[in-house]
Amino acid sequence: MGGAGEKQVDMYLINNLKYELPGLKFTAENAFAIPFDGMSPHWGRRLEGLVGGNLISCAVTEIDYVEKTVCFHAPETFQYQGKGEAIPLDLKGWPFVEAKIFLTGEQDPINAYLMLDTGLRITSFNSPFVKENGLIEQSPQTVKSMTGFGIGGESWGIIGRVRAIQIGSIIIENPVVDFSQDEKGALATDTYSGIIGADILCRFNVVFDYAKKQVFLEKNAYFSRPFEFDMSISAGLLNST
Repeated sequence: MGGAGEKQVDMYLINNLKYELPGLKFTAENAFAIPFDGMSPHWGRRLEGLVGGNLISCAVTEIDYVEKTVCFHAPETFQYQGKGEAIPLDLKGWPFVEAKIFLTGEQDPINAYLMLDTGLRITSFNSPFVKENGLIEQSPQTVKSMTGFGIGGESWGIIGRVRAIQIGSIIIENPVVDFSQDEKGALATDTYSGIIGADILCRFNVVFDYAKKQVFLEKNAYFSRPFEFDMSISAGLLNST
């Protein structure tokens, strides 16, 4: 199995996993045992596991990044009452959305097909999409960095900016993004364009409704915060706008 990073790791199938939270029980038909020991030092804490879409899809899942809470609602009775925008989801094992990418100095946007991943710290474009559209050349400033450490080990990319990312009618301006340089793994595939990570998702109250194939994005208090990357060494260059 491969995730972010270029290495392949062995995984083991677990049948009929039961997962409990206070007042809530899940039963997943399948789950996987994956070695996380290499990831923990890079995450800054021991990582015991990941809650995947097969569990989240059993309920309407609401993530409030400001209050640091996750709420699960019964899909058959849930009615969204917020002021967010409903974005259609394409569910192909993972949730995908259609988006538009605006580059510096270019008027016409590029169409992109992006995965939503709350576990990715920085929004990333897959290396084939980066090369095909010349994304690095259109970034006003760049710096090479290890952008993450996933199941497959280190992931390397060129950190830069795009002028904007549009999802539905929502426009995220001047985000810092990863132009992946991986040659293997999840960020090297050409089956989709890239991944919207927690750096963008945390600016919304996010409600995943898998049953209705939609996600609600409601701007929160973090929405207008400037995008930044790690402030060590030359990465500080990206703090300029």
